[in-house]
Amino acid sequence: MNTQGQNPQAGRPAQSHAAAVNHAATSAFRQTFGFAITFAGFVTLAAQAMAHLNGA
Repeated sequence: MNTQGQNPQAGRPAQSHAAAVNHAATSAFRQTFGFAITFAGFVTLAAQAMAHLNGA
């Protein structure tokens, strides 16, 4: 049974591992960056709401 066609990375475990690490780092960065942007958006909305309630 030839699995080389199903998994082209089978013959290159080092590259596969590097790709997996790179993907994990990219995913973590996207989650962190996305959370930071979302949190900043909430803070901005809250600040605008407080300013509006205070009559500014």
